[in-house]
Amino acid sequence: PVLEVTGPTYAADVFVRPSVARKMLTATVEFGGKRSGPVNVQAEVVDDATGEVVHRLPAKTGVQASATVDVEGPWENPVLWWPDAPKMYRLRVLITGPGGTDVSETPFGFREWGTQGVRFTLNGIPWDGWAELI
Repeated sequence: PVLEVTGPTYAADVFVRPSVARKMLTATVEFGGKRSGPVNVQAEVVDDATGEVVHRLPAKTGVQASATVDVEGPWENPVLWWPDAPKMYRLRVLITGPGGTDVSETPFGFREWGTQGVRFTLNGIPWDGWAELI
């Protein structure tokens, strides 16, 4: 069994989409609960190692908590995630409405996979990867 305690409107799901190429961080927040009335949505990035807030996204105010909302903003200098240096963050989403404030945290690494022709790229750099074959 799982016991979850939430307010009338809460973050049922948060999908974090970092973009190294655009130097942007976007989070899609899916609301759960009664979804009554307008709410304010704030998002801040917490360094997983230190617990300090290192970045804040512009808040969305007066949002109708009907389904989903995108919270996004520029981030010029994040520490990028690499396989040999997996820097992790947590996106803390605060939803404030008539019933109080709900807090949700989602772990993520600031990285972007892509392709150049037939090659994969990681953070814009061609990536060959590696494997251990036994």
